[in-house]
Amino acid sequence: MKLFHVNGFVTSTVREIAEACDLTPGAIYNHFGSKHEILYSIVKWSHDELEREVAEAIAAAPDGAREKLRAALVAFTRRHTLFPEAARVTNRDYRFLPEPSRSEVIGLRRKLRALIQRLVQDGIDEGVMALPALDPGRRGRHLAAEIVAMDLINMSVMVAEWYRPNGPLSSQSISEFQADVALQMVTTEGRGAQPARPNGNRYTKSKSRGS
Repeated sequence: MKLFHVNGFVTSTVREIAEACDLTPGAIYNHFGSKHEILYSIVKWSHDELEREVAEAIAAAPDGAREKLRAALVAFTRRHTLFPEAARVTNRDYRFLPEPSRSEVIGLRRKLRALIQRLVQDGIDEGVMALPALDPGRRGRHLAAEIVAMDLINMSVMVAEWYRPNGPLSSQSISEFQADVALQMVTTEGRGAQPARPNGNRYTKSKSRGS
């Protein structure tokens, strides 16, 4: 994963991977049939863990689309702050996977997007969220929710590009901040200044990697 992150999947060789693991290339092939299988194992693990953590966060959140969406975005962002190398490799290099692995990963990514989109739509149905209209038809409303879901996910994913664990905010704090910024984008007027943090605490300053 470190080699793919620094050098890119295409330029990293099995020999380099073997040397980094203090193994021979033959020993690597005892576990993986190809370099693509190594990439697949990283990408699949990243998506599976992200899906699990987001699902657990949603299940533990209070009822209501706003609270569920916030919990999902906190979990989404926190994952990308704690595992930035895996996040970058996964989001950059999954395109190099051969079929059917590539289509499988695309399906996992669309599943996560559909989950966020559904939470946004639930918020609209509950009257606590609103989006700009694209056109008066039903397709326009669906497309608006789909675009916003991609925007919210991209906000979470891009944190991996700039977050530093030795910075002024902890992983948990920046994840909560990002989620609240995202909610202000979709929350109906008059509700944007009401963060859903259950303890009411402000974002905490920390040098640690954890919460």
